[in-house]
Amino acid sequence: MQKESLIALVLHHLETASAASSGRSAHTIYGGHEHSLARP
Repeated sequence: MQKESLIALVLHHLETASAASSGRSAHTIYGGHEHSLARP
């Protein structure tokens, strides 16, 4: 399982979206039985 900081992910996508012509950036995250979406 790969753990990522949600705050770091948000900051990355804000930067990416501001540079994109569409103004968008996306990344799928998921939790569930085997994957936990927990705050650091």
